[in-house]
Amino acid sequence: MSSARPEVTWRPDPAVASKTSIGRFAAKHGFGVDEYDAMWRWSITDPAEYWAGVWDFTGLTGSLGSREVTTSSDMAGTRYFDDGSVNVAENMLAADTRSLAVVEAGVDGCRRRWTFGDLRTEVEAVAGWLRRHGVSEGDVVATVSTNRAETLVSFLATAAVGAIWTSCAPELSGNAILDRIGQASPKVLFACSEYVYNGKTFDCRADLDRLVEALPDLQFVVLTDRDVDSTATPTIGTKAQFLRYNEVAKDTGEFVWERYAFNAPGLIMYTSGTTGKPKAIVHSAGGVLLKTQGEQAFHADIDPGDVLFWYTNTAWMMFHWLSFALARGAAIVLYDDAPVPTSGDGMDLGALWRVTAEAGVTVFGTSPSYMSLMIDNGYSPRTEHDLSRLHTVLAAGAPVSPEQYLWVKSDVSPDSRFGPMSGGTELMSSLVSGSQLHTVHAGEMSCKVLGAAVHVFDGRGVPVYGVKGELVLAEPTLGMPLTFWGEDGDARYRAAYFDGLPGVWTHGDLAEETVSGGVVIYGRSDATLNPGGVRIGTAEIYRPLADVTAIEASVVFGRPIATGEEIVLCVVLTEGVNLDEDLASQIRKVVRAQASPRHVPHAIYQVTDLPYTHNGKVIEKAAKAAALGLDVERFTSLRNRQSLAEFADLAGRVSL
Repeated sequence: MSSARPEVTWRPDPAVASKTSIGRFAAKHGFGVDEYDAMWRWSITDPAEYWAGVWDFTGLTGSLGSREVTTSSDMAGTRYFDDGSVNVAENMLAADTRSLAVVEAGVDGCRRRWTFGDLRTEVEAVAGWLRRHGVSEGDVVATVSTNRAETLVSFLATAAVGAIWTSCAPELSGNAILDRIGQASPKVLFACSEYVYNGKTFDCRADLDRLVEALPDLQFVVLTDRDVDSTATPTIGTKAQFLRYNEVAKDTGEFVWERYAFNAPGLIMYTSGTTGKPKAIVHSAGGVLLKTQGEQAFHADIDPGDVLFWYTNTAWMMFHWLSFALARGAAIVLYDDAPVPTSGDGMDLGALWRVTAEAGVTVFGTSPSYMSLMIDNGYSPRTEHDLSRLHTVLAAGAPVSPEQYLWVKSDVSPDSRFGPMSGGTELMSSLVSGSQLHTVHAGEMSCKVLGAAVHVFDGRGVPVYGVKGELVLAEPTLGMPLTFWGEDGDARYRAAYFDGLPGVWTHGDLAEETVSGGVVIYGRSDATLNPGGVRIGTAEIYRPLADVTAIEASVVFGRPIATGEEIVLCVVLTEGVNLDEDLASQIRKVVRAQASPRHVPHAIYQVTDLPYTHNGKVIEKAAKAAALGLDVERFTSLRNRQSLAEFADLAGRVSL
């Protein structure tokens, strides 16, 4: 970064800031709205007092026991409130029964609305059924279904009985689903036999048959399809009993709410699966609840009465993060369809924005890839839709370019705070973000989140400022996993995050901490480019490429050569455009001018598609592995594996 800070896109109003959740929390603990850094230092030096303060401020019910943090000789062994007790679902359903809880939506707009009373009634019915069929603490309940209320109910009902919930999206391949759910060996499976996406119906029964046969401990399969009849039930040789969701949800027995250990396993989440089978990460029930409440209240501006909309599928951590907003007393939008439907008439760029307007969304979450699509097509949501209730826009999933900050200000909501955040499935939360106390600069996240001892270290393990380094946690934080599920889980967990720099959590992001406390993320450090011995984040190349209108999408990676590494760029071009010497020259000039000569790609290839996950992330390592002739079978989360064939052929092609 240069010494001059990027353009300001939003400034806090001190009078307003003092009335926000983070402003009121600061005042309660003796900090002014201009003393965030001091409050952050307190939050990491006295974690027991800080997290107990979050518990009290957000009004969670249960007990933190002796309110102590139990330290360990290593970070992974630290435990928070080990003698506490909680019921996660009880807290997520605690709002006024008359208040709006859920809006189900799709390309046709808002479909169903649920109050907290509606939701609680259905959760109690399903939870009662689970309990009467032997599901209790330590058991696993899995869901393979779409982003709809039945999926949410299965999550909350599982949490209500103290069992462990895990989920996957049906659009993943059968192998990818089995690689995930197969590790957890659930007792009960909620699943859809088909789903609709972009106007097409996809039959899941073959994958469901295979999954059910592979789960040795499975006793019940609950089909979540609405109005499904018995003919839709798979007929296979299994001891599991098949039921319809409507049968389970009509259970009339009384449900008695009970609390369980704060650190009881509550969720199993999965990494992207780019290095073998996905790692099954075990999160504590109370830890995830408390961590998300602090983040959502202080860094995402989510308060009682807000309406949160974040397009996601049920395999991504954002489905869970979205769901936990219920504990804030907010309503959530569950969108079950394509974010940008396509037809013979082209792309429908307004689908999510129509729902935002109709549902009265106040907090909108998105991704850099979605914003790029809007920008590339000249779409201005604020001129097409009533977004007057919107006060905060969030983003996650990849580095956000300065251009996208400016687009939110000019084309989405000039007065809304834009708060990109960066964290991960491993923590079920963010490490860096923003808040109502911070000025927003284009391309820069405003602060380290409260409770997280975030630093940027160089290769010696020394904090650095103004230069790129490894994003680390220097101290434990609430939200770190309990372990990995399965054999040798503790050892595999430690190897994944603590075998890098000694004594710290190595997050795997290449980052820079500015002298004023902001943080810039350049991409994954394990995908870092190293031409001439200089570390370059891939996002540093993607940003200038956004100004090349002929480029629709791109991926960049390093290719080994005798003297080190050269940069390879593969581009998908707009319809009717072909890569030639003039365009290649333009690309190199733009990268050179906006980045540096070291960032200029040595080889440029045109391809027809890039390898994407089902969440819309480009997998750089998959493209690189295919191009280098390495094993690509480990990339189980790809939605379009066929795209790798072009990359495998690059060695035989002439680049520009």
